[in-house]
Amino acid sequence: MTNGVQEPFKNEVNPKNHKSRKPKLNEMKVTVLYGHPTDPEAFDKYYKETHLPIASRMQAVTKFEVTRFLPGPDGTAPAYYVMGELYFAGPEEMRQTFGSPEGKAAVDDLANFATGGVTMLIGTVEN
Repeated sequence: MTNGVQEPFKNEVNPKNHKSRKPKLNEMKVTVLYGHPTDPEAFDKYYKETHLPIASRMQAVTKFEVTRFLPGPDGTAPAYYVMGELYFAGPEEMRQTFGSPEGKAAVDDLANFATGGVTMLIGTVEN
């Protein structure tokens, strides 16, 4: 815990190409928004110890980030609990990854812990 903020996902999965860089032409991002779980402690444990290792086996992910949302300046609860972002060089790499056994395992695993629901968004990266 740092400054009263939990950091359960600090120093998690770090793909080989995880570096600050400018987006490339056709770069894709999959954003996974997790709703507030019924048991946050169980979610955090499962996400860190089980789901992230499963997701880390997906090929062609060029960058991976996890964001834990905090209350707003007025103290209101955030709309989502955690966000995972996976980056791919292009749409074909993304399709191949999610169609692979590793990608399917990561998606199938969501039902095992995401009690608050999951919203997945897919888009191109622009700057």
